[in-house]
Amino acid sequence: MKGRKPKPAELKVLMGNPGKRPFNPPVKMDGVGKPPDDLTEAAKEKWLETVDELGLWLKKSDRSALRLFCEIWAEMLNAQKNVVENGSMVLTPNGMVQKSPWLTKVEQSRVELRKWLETFYATPTARARVSEAAPEVKNPFSALDRA
Repeated sequence: MKGRKPKPAELKVLMGNPGKRPFNPPVKMDGVGKPPDDLTEAAKEKWLETVDELGLWLKKSDRSALRLFCEIWAEMLNAQKNVVENGSMVLTPNGMVQKSPWLTKVEQSRVELRKWLETFYATPTARARVSEAAPEVKNPFSALDRA
């Protein structure tokens, strides 16, 4: 897919419609509901925190994406815990020092989480593109069009 990512209708409503191009109205938000039972405790906590913060954007159809985000978050926390406990460098069987696989997992998780945060418009950069709806300004020359 080339070009800009399409914006959700909810964002278009918040940002206003300066180009006056038609768009499909936003779908009524039905929420994502409670976290799935099989998530770890850390993932469930992240689920509830995310729903609290981003509830405006999230719909029932976002459950799978939110689940992946929360699972990656929990995996990153587990990997960070292992790095703290075991160090960022490990000895190989032949006596060489190398980066811990847990540290690699932390780094990979951070990259994935960043992408998910962009997807959910949850980064400062993404939020900067969202503003309050622009007030409708009446064209002072619209009366002349009717004459």
